Amino acid sequence: MTSLERITAAFEGTPVDVRRECDDALEAANECGRIIVGISNYPVPGSPPANIEAMLEALRSNR
Repeated sequence: MTSLERITAAFEGTPVDVRRECDDALEAANECGRIIVGISNYPVPGSPPANIEAMLEALRSNR
């Protein structure tokens, strides 16, 4: 998955889609040693707040 596809999930997807993308990125981090997970430097205007919260929850639960 590319970062563009991840951004699309954050903007157009559901919280479940966002969580899946975050979990995939975090799995890659475990394989590679580290990774940056984020949505650029700001959420795309119109991104559902529930999607942003899903990303933050995924990060919190995998610390």
